[in-house]
Amino acid sequence: MITSTDILPDGSELSADLAVIGGGPAGIAIAIEVANNGFDVVLVESGYEEFDPSNQQLAEASEWNTALHAPISMSVRRQLGGTSTIWGGRCVPYDRIDFERRDHISNVTWPVTYDELLPYYQRACSWLQCGRQHSIRRR
Repeated sequence: MITSTDILPDGSELSADLAVIGGGPAGIAIAIEVANNGFDVVLVESGYEEFDPSNQQLAEASEWNTALHAPISMSVRRQLGGTSTIWGGRCVPYDRIDFERRDHISNVTWPVTYDELLPYYQRACSWLQCGRQHSIRRR
């Protein structure tokens, strides 16, 4: 069931075994996987089923380097389906280096390691259509 908070009475509460925040491809896949395993899931998306400019404004960056990045509105979409609704790109798995601390990226650490995620890569690759696990480079 898809509903909007616009029609829920004030003070309404939603409850589930799991709340997934973000209705993009990964959030939807996680919600489906968990629901298919018998759990109640609430998927929370800040946008609507259709694009709404006022919701999109919530994603706008106040500052970015225009020489390095396109405007956020070209790379992020706040609606059900997330950025996949405007994205013609491809999805690739993370590499081991993506999880390592690097001098030029300060104050950023992952809460998990590459090796901890590795057992889940094939299922994620299948959902996101980004290849087979054996194609992931290992060092």
